[in-house]
Amino acid sequence: MDDFYAALARGEAKPTGIMNYLQRLFIVERLRPGDRVVDVCCGRGLQLPVLYRYCPDLGSYTGLDIAAAHLAEARVRVQELEGVYPAVRWPIAFHEADVSQPWPRLEPVDVAVYTSALEHLPRDLAVASLEHTLAALTPCGVMYLSTPNTPGPPPRPLQHRVHVYEWSCEELRRGEALGLKWSDVDLSGRRLVIRQALHRVDGTLRLEEVKTEGSNATLPTSPPVGGDSSKSPEAPTGGTIRGR
Repeated sequence: MDDFYAALARGEAKPTGIMNYLQRLFIVERLRPGDRVVDVCCGRGLQLPVLYRYCPDLGSYTGLDIAAAHLAEARVRVQELEGVYPAVRWPIAFHEADVSQPWPRLEPVDVAVYTSALEHLPRDLAVASLEHTLAALTPCGVMYLSTPNTPGPPPRPLQHRVHVYEWSCEELRRGEALGLKWSDVDLSGRRLVIRQALHRVDGTLRLEEVKTEGSNATLPTSPPVGGDSSKSPEAPTGGTIRGR
C-alpha cells in the first residue's frame, strides 16, 4: 500500500489514499480508552499516526506482518511518532507472522484492524486468517474489515492487478457478516451458521433474525492451513465484525 501520509505531504491526493486515510480515521473515532488493538497485516504501520494523534489512552498495540522489511519501517515510524507525541506511551509490539497460520501467543484483544489486506491472499488463506483474527478477540471484541467488493461469481476479474482474490458481498452478504457472533462460528466443524443480520430500521441499526430460508444457512469454511482446528483456542462469545 502506498504511504498516503507521504503522498498528502507532497500535495498528492489519490482516491485510494484518501479512502485509506478515512477508513483509519473511522476506526480511531470508535476506539475506547484502554482498548487493546491488533493490526492484522500492519505493513509499515499506517494505522499508527492516527492512533498516536487521537488515542493517547490506548491499552496496547500489536502489529502482525509477514514482511520483516515492513515491520522495520513500522518501528522507524514509531520512533518518529514518539518524537512528535512524547506523552503518548502505550505498549507496542510487532511480530513477523503469516496471519493465515497459527498466530504468536497474544492477550485477547478488544479491536482487530484488518484493512486493505484480505484481497492479497488466496481465498483459503484469507478464510484461515479471518478465523485466527476472530479467535484473538475478547467476547465483545470488534473486527474492522475492509476489502474491495467485486461482484459476480468466481473467478472474478480483479479490479487491481496486485490483488490475488477479491470478494463479493454474495459470498457472505454484508448484513449477515455484521451479524455474526462467536456462537455462530464452529471451528472444529468448520462451519458458519447465519442466524441474524444487521439491518437499518427507521434510521437505526438493528440485529434481526434472517427472514428467508435461503438466508438462514450453514456455510462451510476452509480448514485452517497447517493446523488442526480442533486445537484452536476456545472461542469466546459475542465478538462482532464491522466493515465497509
